[in-house]
Amino acid sequence: MVFDELFLDREERDRINIYSTLWEAPGHRLDIAATAITRGESYRQLRRRMEKIAADLVTMQPDAAPLLRRGDGNMIAPPSISLDRYRIFLYRRSLPGQLLIQTLKRPQLTLQMLLDETGFSRAAFFRRISALRLYLRKAGVTISLNPLALMGPEARVRQVYRQLLWQFVDFAHPLFSEILPQSRQLMRELDKAGLIQSDFSRAQLLFAANVHLHRLLANHSIVGTLDFDELAPRPTLTAALPSAFDNLPRKAAEDETWHLFLTQWRVPRFHSEQQFDAATLVGYHAARNTPAWQLVEKIRNEFSRTVVGIAPTVTTDLALAGNLLKILISERIFPGGAYIDLRACLVSFEHEAKKG
Repeated sequence: MVFDELFLDREERDRINIYSTLWEAPGHRLDIAATAITRGESYRQLRRRMEKIAADLVTMQPDAAPLLRRGDGNMIAPPSISLDRYRIFLYRRSLPGQLLIQTLKRPQLTLQMLLDETGFSRAAFFRRISALRLYLRKAGVTISLNPLALMGPEARVRQVYRQLLWQFVDFAHPLFSEILPQSRQLMRELDKAGLIQSDFSRAQLLFAANVHLHRLLANHSIVGTLDFDELAPRPTLTAALPSAFDNLPRKAAEDETWHLFLTQWRVPRFHSEQQFDAATLVGYHAARNTPAWQLVEKIRNEFSRTVVGIAPTVTTDLALAGNLLKILISERIFPGGAYIDLRACLVSFEHEAKKG
């Protein structure tokens, strides 16, 4: 997975590879000697690696079935600890993972505090976060060292936190065991105001709300950074905005509300059978011949003129037009672009690493 490159070092990625092979084997069982031969290493080397994985699994779940048994030449993955759960455990424990979690939750954190808590040296810190730093740089975000924090346009900082920390979510073991009470209340009030999209994951929205509120608690507001006038058509906000924003000026509270709405809205999710759902958005922009609609028309005309073998119905497909509108409008709202290309960032990182 591309996120492995961001969070895990070489040894941790090898643990994932071994556990992946084990998890995919029949009965989640492998003969250690045969596996060692396949991997081109000795029985003792693989056994030592498996002992480290076994220690990880005990930390995760002390009562889980043991990975290794004395006198048994097999390794057996505990059924309760899937590959995804193990990967999430390593992500959360990693230094880049701790950097993201702790900077979000502890705005007064310093580099020395994190080093003392994790046991890493300063040199190891910079070495271990090199891939993450490049990813952040490509996203227009940097790491400040004192206090330790992500710095950049607030919309992009929140987007980075949401995108990366969502990879740490294990619903059986929540990332935020202490989900802010205001987040749940905020969800209820957004729902009551009709500002929750029916086809968007409520778990993801609750997670986003929690990230946004943590940023607000650290005095980082979205106000004035995004042009929400581009978001059209949009629901009408009620006089009473979510109570989580009561301490904010009206304009700031409106922008925070719209930002959570945009978090859901901007995902291009229309499918071919959702022509009616897309019709309102397409009809609004087509009737007003907005700049976004003009670009959609150019794209559709280019499809019909130059793409060989494309079905004629594609150029009149409302779902496609609706998805294009969402992408184009979101790009107009977000300075520097609404979408972060993680794979492109990692390709760039690998290129720079080879040069170095």
